Amino acid sequence: GVNDIPGSLALIDVDQDGNEDYVVIGDMEGNMWMLPTVPDYDNNGSEDKIIKADSTFTDPVEGSNDIITDINPLYAPSRDETTCTTYYPPDPDPCYEAGRDQPISVSPTVITEGGRTTLAWATGGAEWASDTNHYAVYALDITGVDAYDILDQNKTLKGANLLFKFMLDEGEKVFGSITYSEGFLYFATAFGTVESINPKDDVILNNYGNIRGINLSAPTDNWKYAAGGKFRGSVFVSQGEVYATTLEGNIVDIGNGTFTKPSSLKWFKIKNWREVYDITTNQ
Repeated sequence: GVNDIPGSLALIDVDQDGNEDYVVIGDMEGNMWMLPTVPDYDNNGSEDKIIKADSTFTDPVEGSNDIITDINPLYAPSRDETTCTTYYPPDPDPCYEAGRDQPISVSPTVITEGGRTTLAWATGGAEWASDTNHYAVYALDITGVDAYDILDQNKTLKGANLLFKFMLDEGEKVFGSITYSEGFLYFATAFGTVESINPKDDVILNNYGNIRGINLSAPTDNWKYAAGGKFRGSVFVSQGEVYATTLEGNIVDIGNGTFTKPSSLKWFKIKNWREVYDITTNQ
């Protein structure tokens, strides 16, 4: 796998006291990391200056003098999922198959309500991500997690509960953070490429994607709507309408105000930079 520059970070205020408690960030191997905002892994009363990790994900936390040489990720598919017997449909579900990484290129979404905190994130957002893999949406309840004590004596994740890993269609990738509203996770996807040197090439090749909704508490309650365009950013949700912008600048508006499965697509067109600037001529 490839593990390069990760996506944006997110902040978590678990106890809702106005102070951010943790920083969470994903990497290109599909691992999710959580660190205290003022880390002190060596418990010496001062903030750690350097924090490192290796690829085993099960070693004891080590370090001293504010230099920490090894921490474990909050969630690692290679550690926390059973090896797949069948890749797709997954068996068991969820499962991990070596060589099929779940790259995370965007910040996770933090959902704090009802006294519980959940992280939701989606994968596949990398130009090198294979068009023959199945990427996924994850929802992880982290209410009981201690960032300083991630694993139990059996090297098993403790204090966290994977609510679900929702597999997407083959080659379907997510390049925008998930939007949470009224109990549902909303996001838009793309097939093929979205990061070519000439953006026009991305539009020409496999120019399609989906807009999706997943019930956070009951993921079997979900829908998708195929749209004539690729989506790179997050969707916006307001009064039961879901808005998403395609790579070539079309805004898609779906829904009827009741957060039910949309019955139609409504398009309107705005002029974007690709229509006023030709990257091939610099004009």
